[in-house]
Amino acid sequence: MDQPFYLREQAGRCRRLARDCTDPMLRDSLLTLAEEYTGRASAREDHETAVWQAGSGEDTRTLIDRLAAIGAAINHERQEYARSTHEPASLALAG
Repeated sequence: MDQPFYLREQAGRCRRLARDCTDPMLRDSLLTLAEEYTGRASAREDHETAVWQAGSGEDTRTLIDRLAAIGAAINHERQEYARSTHEPASLALAG
Protein backbone atom coordinates (compact mmCIF):
# COMPACT_ATOMS: atom_id res chain seq x y z
CA MET A 1 0.00 0.00 0.00
CA ASP A 2 1.23 3.50 -0.79
CA GLN A 3 2.39 5.09 2.50
CA PRO A 4 1.00 8.64 1.98
CA PHE A 5 -2.34 7.20 0.88
CA TYR A 6 -2.50 5.01 3.98
CA LEU A 7 -1.63 7.94 6.26
CA ARG A 8 -4.30 10.16 4.67
CA GLU A 9 -6.79 7.33 5.03
CA GLN A 10 -5.96 7.08 8.74
CA ALA A 11 -6.33 10.87 9.10
CA GLY A 12 -9.79 10.66 7.54
CA ARG A 13 -10.75 7.84 9.89
CA CYS A 14 -9.66 9.93 12.89
CA ARG A 15 -11.70 12.91 11.65
CA ARG A 16 -14.81 10.76 11.18
CA LEU A 17 -14.44 9.32 14.69
CA ALA A 18 -13.94 12.82 16.10
CA ARG A 19 -17.06 14.09 14.32
CA ASP A 20 -19.19 11.41 16.02
CA CYS A 21 -17.51 11.61 19.43
CA THR A 22 -19.30 13.22 22.38
CA ASP A 23 -16.23 13.47 24.64
CA PRO A 24 -14.45 16.80 23.94
CA MET A 25 -11.01 15.58 25.11
CA LEU A 26 -11.25 12.45 23.00
CA ARG A 27 -12.40 14.51 20.03
CA ASP A 28 -9.40 16.84 20.42
CA SER A 29 -7.04 13.87 20.62
CA LEU A 30 -8.49 12.39 17.45
CA LEU A 31 -8.20 15.70 15.59
CA THR A 32 -4.59 16.10 16.75
CA LEU A 33 -3.82 12.58 15.58
CA ALA A 34 -5.46 13.34 12.21
CA GLU A 35 -3.22 16.41 11.84
CA GLU A 36 -0.16 14.29 12.59
CA TYR A 37 -1.14 11.70 10.00
CA THR A 38 -1.79 14.41 7.39
CA GLY A 39 1.55 16.10 8.11
CA ARG A 40 3.41 12.84 7.80
CA ALA A 41 1.65 12.02 4.55
CA SER A 42 2.65 15.41 3.12
CA ALA A 43 6.23 14.88 4.23
CA ARG A 44 6.34 11.49 2.52
CA GLU A 45 4.89 12.91 -0.66
CA ASP A 46 7.51 15.65 -0.71
CA HIS A 47 10.29 13.18 0.15
CA GLU A 48 11.27 15.33 3.08
CA THR A 49 12.41 12.71 5.51
CA ALA A 50 13.58 15.40 7.92
CA VAL A 51 10.02 16.70 8.19
CA TRP A 52 8.76 13.14 8.60
CA GLN A 53 10.88 12.77 11.73
CA ALA A 54 9.95 16.22 13.10
CA GLY A 55 7.20 17.00 15.52
CA SER A 56 6.62 14.90 18.60
CA GLY A 57 9.30 12.37 17.67
CA GLU A 58 6.86 9.48 17.70
CA ASP A 59 7.17 6.77 15.11
CA THR A 60 4.29 5.21 13.19
CA ARG A 61 4.03 2.32 15.68
CA THR A 62 3.32 4.80 18.49
CA LEU A 63 0.63 6.50 16.39
CA ILE A 64 -1.03 3.13 15.83
CA ASP A 65 -0.89 2.43 19.58
CA ARG A 66 -2.50 5.82 20.27
CA LEU A 67 -5.23 5.12 17.74
CA ALA A 68 -5.89 1.75 19.39
CA ALA A 69 -6.20 3.47 22.79
CA ILE A 70 -8.64 5.99 21.33
CA GLY A 71 -10.66 3.14 19.80
CA ALA A 72 -10.82 1.43 23.19
CA ALA A 73 -12.10 4.65 24.76
CA ILE A 74 -14.80 4.93 22.09
CA ASN A 75 -15.88 1.34 22.71
CA HIS A 76 -16.04 2.06 26.44
CA GLU A 77 -18.20 5.12 25.73
CA ARG A 78 -20.58 2.96 23.68
CA GLN A 79 -20.82 0.40 26.47
CA GLU A 80 -21.63 3.16 28.97
CA TYR A 81 -24.37 4.38 26.61
CA ALA A 82 -25.79 0.86 26.41
CA ARG A 83 -25.95 0.64 30.21
CA SER A 84 -27.54 4.08 30.50
CA THR A 85 -30.36 3.14 28.10
CA HIS A 86 -31.08 -0.13 29.94
CA GLU A 87 -30.84 -1.99 26.66
CA PRO A 88 -28.76 -5.07 26.10
CA ALA A 89 -25.34 -3.93 24.85
CA SER A 90 -25.79 -5.75 21.54
CA LEU A 91 -28.98 -3.79 20.79
CA ALA A 92 -27.66 -0.41 21.87
CA LEU A 93 -24.45 -0.79 19.86
CA ALA A 94 -26.31 -1.91 16.75
CA GLY A 95 -28.62 1.10 16.77
